[in-house]
Amino acid sequence: MSVKPVFSRKLVVVYALVCVCALFADSALTEWRMGLPESVKQFALAITEIGNSDWMFVSSLLGFAVLGVALKRTRTEAANKHVRLLLQVVLLFFLAILLSGIAVQIIKFLIGRPRPMAFEELGAYGFAPFSGGHFNSFPSGHSTTLGAAAMFVALWYPRQVWLILGIGLGLSFSRFFSGWHYPADVLVGFAHGVFWTGLVARKMVARGYFLDAQGQLVLGNPAALRRPRKTTDAVGAE
Repeated sequence: MSVKPVFSRKLVVVYALVCVCALFADSALTEWRMGLPESVKQFALAITEIGNSDWMFVSSLLGFAVLGVALKRTRTEAANKHVRLLLQVVLLFFLAILLSGIAVQIIKFLIGRPRPMAFEELGAYGFAPFSGGHFNSFPSGHSTTLGAAAMFVALWYPRQVWLILGIGLGLSFSRFFSGWHYPADVLVGFAHGVFWTGLVARKMVARGYFLDAQGQLVLGNPAALRRPRKTTDAVGAE
């Protein structure tokens, strides 16, 4: 069993080239952003915390707790398998957010790009590797989280993959318009999150996760997440 690839190599190359172009255009784009109305920044600030991983971790832990209790109370084999499947779904989400978040923090520290707040003083390319502190702009952590979350949803709704990823990327750009990141930070961060969710999903599938009673892969079939119908034993006719 394996997860079918969503992205072609050509698409990955094109996206990488867009990220490189954005890196070179970061300075000009930031100057353009600084000239936008204050209302644009305020709107971006109002929605940017959607990409905060804290609430996603809390939701995951809550999901583990609720499903753990439900697992102990299941009375049928079908219900037991369904709850275990839901636990695997929550585990995928949790690991994707966790691992992508850890990795992005390491990259931030290694690269040491200053935040746009220091644009007038240091410019867009005043890199200071291993500095920490405010030199943690590249890649965007919020965009990484949104990329991971968007890819998680897209894995279950593959027919809407581009719509889902498009919405996720659009939300990620609130980090740019709010003044917290450069465009390249956002693009690379989002791709970073998408990558980690895909990687975790592949590893879990390879280890036998997301399989139904017949051994068929249910990842990509949201109907499999619905509660199984209750069945009743037939009563013999008089």
